Amino acid sequence: MGGAMRRLCVLSMLGAALLSSLFVGGCSMKKMVADNMMGSLRDITAAFYAESYVRHAREAGPSQLTLLDGFIKSSPNNDELLSAGAEMNCGFAFALLESEDKRWASRLYSKGRDYAIRALAERSDRIVPALSGPVEELEQVLVEEFDEDDAAALFWLGMCTGSWVNVNMGDMEAVAELPRVKAVIARVKELDETYFYGGPHLFFGVIAVTLPPLLGGDPVKGRESFDRVLEITEGRFLLAKVFSALSYVSDDPPRRDLFVETLQQVLREPDDIYPGGELLTAVAKLRAKELLGRTNELFLPPEGGEVPPLPSMGDDELDDLF
Repeated sequence: MGGAMRRLCVLSMLGAALLSSLFVGGCSMKKMVADNMMGSLRDITAAFYAESYVRHAREAGPSQLTLLDGFIKSSPNNDELLSAGAEMNCGFAFALLESEDKRWASRLYSKGRDYAIRALAERSDRIVPALSGPVEELEQVLVEEFDEDDAAALFWLGMCTGSWVNVNMGDMEAVAELPRVKAVIARVKELDETYFYGGPHLFFGVIAVTLPPLLGGDPVKGRESFDRVLEITEGRFLLAKVFSALSYVSDDPPRRDLFVETLQQVLREPDDIYPGGELLTAVAKLRAKELLGRTNELFLPPEGGEVPPLPSMGDDELDDLF
């Protein structure tokens, strides 16, 4: 009887060891699959930006984000996956959500920010405390710890955080993040000013045309930033023109004529002006149409004069974007 019990104990231990090895092997297998997905994820991201049908991109986006979340869960320390997660959450929210669902956009910006911080923390253990400390210390860490290889994660950290601030401007704690965000994007501009269609310049341009002067708003500086984006992209990144048009609302005096002219120019551009960036072109045209429809709201009528008629918005052509 004693021998039978010993054999049973040995078999139980072997069974437990086998189950344990299968479990560990399963986790390792999932991590291996996730770690080898970067090539496919780059293709998925490229396909997302190349989609010219906005509704398709809008409805496909959540499933892509969920898939990416799953890969990150399988390989939580993969800095490339984390950086891709930051980009996709921020890009989807900025292009397709922010104007219609700020609450959802805010959540995605926050998640993207967390992913970007985790990606950077894989490279340096100084970044997390620096992001909650004085700006001067953060600037020092950014210079000493990060180089060109980190431009993507740094950019999406800045874009996610800056966009989150933009949709939470009523929260003073959010607004207090702006100096740190500017420091992060300034470092990206030093490392690679051309990253993501001249993204660092686009960021500073948007800041300049959307914030009040007290917080750094300056329409002239904003247009200078957008001009640099257009120089980098050979005039093809139309969102820069849309934001440039917004700068004329803040001019003193406001320039309705240039506002309308710039947005109409956006609508006249071909849908394939930027091969591979068709989605952002379509989004730019939709935002141009929306802003043109608000012209009389954004500009006071001439003193003692009639309200000018709203300009044509190219509705027939824009129908193809939905």
